[in-house]
Amino acid sequence: MTHAPIAVIAHRDDPNRFHRYVEEILLAEGYPWFRVHDLTDGPLDAGALRAAAVVVVAAVTLTAEQEQELAALTAAGGRVLLLRPGHRLARAFGLEPFEALAPLSSSGSLEADGPLILRGMA
Repeated sequence: MTHAPIAVIAHRDDPNRFHRYVEEILLAEGYPWFRVHDLTDGPLDAGALRAAAVVVVAAVTLTAEQEQELAALTAAGGRVLLLRPGHRLARAFGLEPFEALAPLSSSGSLEADGPLILRGMA
């Protein structure tokens, strides 16, 4: 992975293709300075991740080792943006899964009886 201000972590073999939306949003918003690191091509490049201003993890399934690498990056002052993280990854960053904070109806809609303020939500 060459150095770029924005690093996007993706996995082309993951059935969730959410990372494609991230790429399109970055381009549409005028941020072409990103590099996609596909986990099927090899392990995370710690040097390139440290060089990035922000690392975007786009709803991919990571190994425990990869999660630890990202946690170490943030502990060292790096910035990581988690988009739709899995429960294990969310908890590794101190976040609670959305379902734990607000009940969902059987159709998947949010149910709230009053004001709902969510902080640290994944």
